[in-house]
Amino acid sequence: GDWEGAVIPVSNDDARLTYVASNITLSLNQTAVDLDSLRVTPTNTGHIASAGASLIISADLFVYGGSGNCYWASGNTTSDYLIVNTDNKGATAFNMTGGTVTLAVCRKGGINFSGGTQTTLIVSYRDDPDNDVILDIGTGATTTTLIVRAGRVTLHNAPGTAVYQDGGYINWIDTTGTCALFRQSAGTCDWNPGASTVTKMEIAGILRCGTTNLGKIATNVDALPGSEIYAEFMPPSVFPGGIRDFGAKVMRAPVGSVISYT
Repeated sequence: GDWEGAVIPVSNDDARLTYVASNITLSLNQTAVDLDSLRVTPTNTGHIASAGASLIISADLFVYGGSGNCYWASGNTTSDYLIVNTDNKGATAFNMTGGTVTLAVCRKGGINFSGGTQTTLIVSYRDDPDNDVILDIGTGATTTTLIVRAGRVTLHNAPGTAVYQDGGYINWIDTTGTCALFRQSAGTCDWNPGASTVTKMEIAGILRCGTTNLGKIATNVDALPGSEIYAEFMPPSVFPGGIRDFGAKVMRAPVGSVISYT
């Protein structure tokens, strides 16, 4: 039922925030509560928690569509499914700060993952594939697999398993760590991290490597048909395993790079 007033939902409840104009700032630590579902509808205009004081609660399904700002952390139990679909595209519209969610889907809004673990994170869209989602994945967040189909993503902490890009834009600026696979079938990626490593790159869209090398490495790179790679300002050490060119549209490799044509 509706989450109203001082009534706090308990485990296995289906809770809704529907017509709440006031902010939720008290009794935020509900670490042991595991809801069946929590739905915040577009008619909910109040803010949920605040920076430094998140609502801590688990839910099998959490759908956030409110027009206020939300700071949330999953509790002791892993939350199964998170959907963010809000018209609020401000920088702090939705914030995940801790806990674990198995699958997170971003459809619209200004979204931040500043902490916690997202086992699989999908960036999609509701109306406008270019502008619906503005997502920031912070240094404190741990994303295992990232799937970018639309939107604009700033990546401060690279997923350990894989990044799949089917569209949209990625600004990849993490400073450490290793990502096993970056598979790009479409879209644009500005790859300007610090001393981090991508073990395998498969590029079919646009990869831009900037003008400054801070220690980044892509061990093995496949430039697929129609791809564009702009890396002329990089040293060849960025691509220690060389580049396999399967028919790139643009190939601006570092001077001295090993390129094999397939």
